[in-house]
Amino acid sequence: TRKKVLFSILAPLLFLIIFGLLFSTYFRSENRSLKERKTVIEAMPNIKQKIAMADTIVKRYKIATSKIEVLESLNSHLTQMAQRNNFIIDSLTVGMQTRQPLDNKTSIYKVAVKGEGSLATIINFFNDVYFPDKLFVVEKVKLRMVKLTPEYVYNADFVFSYHCLQ
Repeated sequence: TRKKVLFSILAPLLFLIIFGLLFSTYFRSENRSLKERKTVIEAMPNIKQKIAMADTIVKRYKIATSKIEVLESLNSHLTQMAQRNNFIIDSLTVGMQTRQPLDNKTSIYKVAVKGEGSLATIINFFNDVYFPDKLFVVEKVKLRMVKLTPEYVYNADFVFSYHCLQ
């Protein structure tokens, strides 16, 4: 009978101890996973911000790349027109205007060409550059005669602006 009394007292006590251990282990793991979920949720705005920053960096890179491509194509276009018309380019500067329009959809590129050639050569170069597309806005044209040989030689300074939609 002592065994029965001891067993009847220890069995529920042992059951409660085992149940308590399992219960506390379960809630510790639940609490840990809840903390992990909270950590992820707290980190979400930071993650979204980093994604947005990466997205803007990619967009800026694409815009910068497209602007570089426009600058290179303007440079090659003007060089080809000069070669086709025998216009000797002394300096060719293609760059972006620092102040952009308010709409942020248009980029303005400045083109400055200095060179020399006969009057017919200069006129043909100007017509080939300006008239086909009428994308260039003429800002300055300056002609100066420099040599009097069998054919007159002129120095020409052109400043164009090129408006390009992004």
